[in-house]
Amino acid sequence: MCTLGFTCLALFYSSVLMVAMISPQGLLSRAFQASSLRWLGASAYGLYLFHTMPLVVLFRIFRHRSPALTNWLDGVIALSALLIALAMARLSWNISSPGSCG
Repeated sequence: MCTLGFTCLALFYSSVLMVAMISPQGLLSRAFQASSLRWLGASAYGLYLFHTMPLVVLFRIFRHRSPALTNWLDGVIALSALLIALAMARLSWNISSPGSCG
């Protein structure tokens, strides 16, 4: 199994993060500090945990089958599931983040 491509990809992203850390006032560092990226970063793990549940449930309710993109309606259902999963992830983050309990 060839993993050279994954190694090169990891080195590339490590280099990008290094450049952002070395020059905190640079364009790359400022781009990484965007509020939308920070919001998505705070929600990423919850999205990873919760993304399948709304997807499967909505497809079972509306299409009576497993998730698959075969037409535009499936795309609408998948997008709805993504929005629900984002809401669940953010709610989970707000409940479990330090300082949220008072």
